[in-house]
Amino acid sequence: MPTAQSAFARTTLHGAGLTFRPATVEDVRWTADLQTAREPDEPANEAQLRHWWQFHDRERIDDRWIVEEDGAAIGYAYLGHPDWEKVPMRAARLVAWFPRDPARPARLRRALTVLEPYAITDGAAVFTANTVEGFDDELDALVAHGYKEERRSTSWELDLVASRATIAAMTDASRERMRDEHVEITTIDVVADPRSGGSST
Repeated sequence: MPTAQSAFARTTLHGAGLTFRPATVEDVRWTADLQTAREPDEPANEAQLRHWWQFHDRERIDDRWIVEEDGAAIGYAYLGHPDWEKVPMRAARLVAWFPRDPARPARLRRALTVLEPYAITDGAAVFTANTVEGFDDELDALVAHGYKEERRSTSWELDLVASRATIAAMTDASRERMRDEHVEITTIDVVADPRSGGSST
């Protein structure tokens, strides 16, 4: 069950001329602005980000830091993984985001030299990282650091206004099929015995 948090990393990290300060709720807006500046086509939702940060899954580790250099905030870093008992492969996701500028690749690699030893101490055996199309400098930095590309994924944008009629028709067809197959989606309060999956009459 998620629990509320106030500090979002277990410890402060130092190395490569950087300080990884545990993020707090006061850092949400700054981080949202950084994410939006990185990807203007995908602006960050500050309220959603605050919710993700504050309500933590007890079966996961999610460490979040503000990366500082000479006392100034320059980036955001993250280490995340499920409880190791649930994931024997022990893969940890590492994130180090910095603004779009010529210093970004070097900063990314410096950040990884801090995050990776910490992840190993935490029990990680595999590191994963990701970037997005158009961030060739980040991809090149990850490859130069020893990472190899495993897969690419594609995302789509759905125009709800232009596709309104199509979506409405699909919805009607799905509802009709559910009625024909006696499928009902309901809420837990109307189920007689939630463990049995049966419904009340």
